[in-house]
Parts: sequence; C-alpha cells; structure tokens
Amino acid sequence: MPFEMSEVERAADAMITGGAVAVTVDVRAGGTHVTIARGLRDLDSRLPAVSDSPTRIASVSKMMVSAVVLKLVEQRKFMLDAPAVESLPEQAEVLGSATIRQLLDHTGGVPNPLRQLLAGKSAPEQIALAQKPYTDEDWLALTRAMPRSEGFDYSNTNYLLLAMIAQRVTDTALPELLRQYVFAPVGMTSTSVPTEDRLSPESLMPYVFDGDNPVPAPVQSPSYWGPGGWVVSTPADLSAFARALFSGQLFTESLLTEMMTPGPSGSYGLGIFARADVCGKPEPIWGNRGNGLGAKSYLFASPDGNRVVALTWTGADIDIPNDRLNTEVNDLLNAGLAATCPH
Repeated sequence: MPFEMSEVERAADAMITGGAVAVTVDVRAGGTHVTIARGLRDLDSRLPAVSDSPTRIASVSKMMVSAVVLKLVEQRKFMLDAPAVESLPEQAEVLGSATIRQLLDHTGGVPNPLRQLLAGKSAPEQIALAQKPYTDEDWLALTRAMPRSEGFDYSNTNYLLLAMIAQRVTDTALPELLRQYVFAPVGMTSTSVPTEDRLSPESLMPYVFDGDNPVPAPVQSPSYWGPGGWVVSTPADLSAFARALFSGQLFTESLLTEMMTPGPSGSYGLGIFARADVCGKPEPIWGNRGNGLGAKSYLFASPDGNRVVALTWTGADIDIPNDRLNTEVNDLLNAGLAATCPH
C-alpha cells in the first residue's frame, strides 16, 4: 500500500458504528489511489457495499457544472463578470443584475426555494417531495415569488440558470456538456446524469433517518435536484476528477485561480469552498460537500490536485447541521488527508 490507511479504515468503521449504512472512500496521492468500502449496499439484501458502488453526490455536482461554465468562459462564449441576463434575457426577473461569477458563487441575489420548500417538513414529507417531477419553470416560479437575497445565499437555482445559459450559448444540454468537458476527458466511466427516478441495482440505497429508523428513499427525481445536484458517481471517479481539475487539465490556470478565489462569503469560490488542511499547510484544501437525501458526499483536494479525498455515505438526518454523523465524517475526511501529508 503506497500510504498508511489504518486510520482511514478505523474512521470508516466508526461511521458504520455511528449509524451510516454504507461508506466508500478514495484516498489519492498523485497518480496512486486506494478505495475502501464499509457497510451494506442496502438493508434488505444485506449485500456488502463495494468500492465502486455509485450513489448520488448532490452538491459535489456543482464542481463539475462550474468546470463546464469556466470552460465556456475559456472559449469566450461569455465573460465571467458579464451580466448573466445578456445570455438569458427572458429570465431578467430572476437574474436581476447577477453576473456569471455571482451565479457560481451564490452572491447574485437569487434566493433559495428548496430551503423554503423543505422548511418544517418531516423526513417522510421530504422523501415524498423528492419523488415528484419538477420543471425548470416550477423552480423559477418559486424563486420569483421570493424576495431577492443579500450577500451569500446558497441556491440551486443559480446552477439551474447556469445550465440554461450554457445550453443557450452552445445549443447543447448540460448533461452532454458534462460528458464532453468533464466525464470523457477525465475517464469517469462510472459517472452519469440519471434520467430515471431509480438508480441501478448496484447503487447504494439512500436512507433517511426518521428518528432512529433508517427509511429507504430509492425514488428521487433528477428534476428535484437539478443541475446543481443530480450527478451520480463513485469515489474513484470523483478522485480522478479532482486531480484533473486542480492540476489544471480542464481549463486555463488563470481560470483555475479565479475558481479558487473566495468571494464575499470568505470561503466559497466558484462551485467550491475552502477548508483548513490537516497537514498544517497555509494553503487551504478545496472542494464541496453534497447534502443529498439519505446519501451524502465529500470531495476535497490540495490546490495542486496531488492529494485528494473523496467519500460517499448513506444514512443521514434531515437536520444537516446536527446530523448524527457530522463528527465521524469530518474525522474520516481528516484521516484521509493526513494519510497523504508530505513528509
């Protein structure tokens, strides 16, 4: 084994002890990576989770959408600081004066209808909401009905609007752009944008805790998550993506610098956010977290893409800040990062 994984394995076991149904994690140092799995694919079959079990990655999808948008900036389809309404004039009411950059970093005043939709809903009610089909106009109508936000306000509608803009300037839908500019160049053969409400049988089953009872949530409409959260992937594919992204293989170095420049929030860049590196380096690590319904993910990397930790897990509370596994998952992320600290 190219680096010591015993603490990663211990932390993964602790997640299962803490209530996770399945955990998969990939730790990378340069061109070498190791993937492990713990727990069960689902509680009915009792089949073990395996390292290449795919699952919904929720907002880690935003990293990939941002990569597509920055590639289109590189191609001069639009400018990063251009008003978004120039590319999508019919959505002037929703866009306001937001620029492309501000859609990417959630500071353009576009409010968050999903947060309003979920407010006060129980676990069974949230599962039911995720099963419904939604149109783009459904989300835009909900957004228009809300007051404009101020400062940093995390909203999936920003990434819906970016998908609409990308399609407008390329005449190509975002799933195909993701395949063209991200999945294919990186070799992400286990990554996709699903078109069905149910994932393949080998996927990890999402479980939402209703009290202490894990409730399966197999049916989730891709249109519920939208472009900012609809990708399905594996830790190994996510790890390869982060290495390619942060090593500058997907677009120019100057745009990568823009991506890793925090906006008004102080930590969120363009589809990614910063957190401290356990190796004691002054530079932060960059990535995103996916807070899906019963299935969650983390993807973080060093700024050069040399060190990467990608993990997914199933079994989650609907109260994200107080999820029962928050401590354990941070321990697992930190163990993966520590395993690859330069010596």
